[in-house]
Amino acid sequence: MKSFITTNPTSIRKKPTLLDLFCGAGGASVGYDRAGFDVTGVDIRPQPNYPFKFIEGDAAEFLRKHGSEYDVIHASPPCQGYSKHTRPNSKHVHYSKGSDEPRLIGTIRELIPKNKLYIIENVVGARDNLIKPITLCGTMFNLPIARHRLFEVNFKFEPPVHPKCRGVAKKYSIDNNIEYRVMSVCGKTRGRGCVDTWKKLTGNQWMIRGHELSESIPWVYTKSIGTALMAQLNLATDEENNDLIVSPGEDMNVFKKENKLLRQENKLLQQENGLLRQKIMELENRLVDYVCYQCGEEYDKSESLGECGTCENALCDNCYDNIHSCYECNQDTCERCINKYCEICANCFCISCPQHDCTETDNQ
Repeated sequence: MKSFITTNPTSIRKKPTLLDLFCGAGGASVGYDRAGFDVTGVDIRPQPNYPFKFIEGDAAEFLRKHGSEYDVIHASPPCQGYSKHTRPNSKHVHYSKGSDEPRLIGTIRELIPKNKLYIIENVVGARDNLIKPITLCGTMFNLPIARHRLFEVNFKFEPPVHPKCRGVAKKYSIDNNIEYRVMSVCGKTRGRGCVDTWKKLTGNQWMIRGHELSESIPWVYTKSIGTALMAQLNLATDEENNDLIVSPGEDMNVFKKENKLLRQENKLLQQENGLLRQKIMELENRLVDYVCYQCGEEYDKSESLGECGTCENALCDNCYDNIHSCYECNQDTCERCINKYCEICANCFCISCPQHDCTETDNQ
């Protein structure tokens, strides 16, 4: 909802606006929405599963032109350039340039308007590029994964107590019969059921693609930050936030008209929210036809759904049962993503991995 009427009869408050840059599928946005903000997301790639107002475009350019129009700025610049665990650009990974991604933290900070409340989020490897960052961990919010992320903020925020997180993911994987490497929630999906597992681990249930989850943060992180920020905004004086609070000394006829319009708008927004919730439920539980990437046959969700670990496209149950495994990276690989077979050892290799030379190995 874009606005609401407070229970205090002496004032009317507008819902603070928040701009989520590099929003992806909305991991951060959902947290801020649940904390009470009116969220708009910006990303250079289409985000069909983003649940709020979305603008496709360059985040830095949009911030330069429109940053002053929002009460709060959140930015999650690409983390791959700061991470020690990513490889250089690969034409086989469609959603990232890997470690060749530009480092934009400094650029974004310079573009944020002065005296504007902001949050910049990134991975642990970006610590030296952030100003006094605060660490959030999944175990702070009863999640079974650590997924440490750093947050640079220019307002007061006290994070929850950080419990001992070492070994939590390992224990959860053993107790729930989950392959341990799946617990990392990064890179490509790892076989059948991986996306559903990642949804449970992060709480980001509305996302349906592997790369949406691997590039997101759990929404509870930003709900915690947003709740603390909202409390500070609500305690601010009229002079500090004259765009958030309407003074009761103005003409009451204007208030009455505004109240009527706000009620009408709220009613329409509630209807829109109902349709949005219905859409999210349909995305999570839909039984519409799928088309197998490999054979092109249609099938529905009642059949087992698997993905190619290389291209992350969906496969029907029959094709997934006969899927290959890359000898080099051990990823499930569909026929389209197999580079070639080794005629000597009879192993197959996906397009992301080089084929070894069995002849050279035997000679050694």
